[in-house]
Amino acid sequence: MAFIYDYIRQLDVCNLRAGEVSQCLLYIDHMSKSDPEIERSNGDIIEKLQDRLTILRKEKKTG
Repeated sequence: MAFIYDYIRQLDVCNLRAGEVSQCLLYIDHMSKSDPEIERSNGDIIEKLQDRLTILRKEKKTG
């Protein structure tokens, strides 16, 4: 599972769609429960993903 976490960390979240962002958040949540190291280091990634999701929701409302 570490390779999935590394892949998500390297993604350019600005290019992700809402479904992809949600999947990344789901994977990170699942991995955090089984690996304390990931749980400690995932704050920045989660914040970026949640920010992207907020942007996409705003675009949907105005678009």
